[in-house]
Amino acid sequence: MNFAIIALVLGNVFKVIGASTKVIAMMQHIPTFSSRGGKIIADKHITGEIELRNITFCYPTKTDV
Repeated sequence: MNFAIIALVLGNVFKVIGASTKVIAMMQHIPTFSSRGGKIIADKHITGEIELRNITFCYPTKTDV
């Protein structure tokens, strides 16, 4: 039983290592456009509404969802 628990824990450790490398890669990604700089607009001048119509979403790897 103890060996089964150790195998389960080690499997989870490797999952965490794999996930953390993906998170680190995303954090180190440099975007192709600059999101800094440009004209600064005062908050009092920002008004408006956003309306979304006919929006669809799908998971490319899950065609049945």
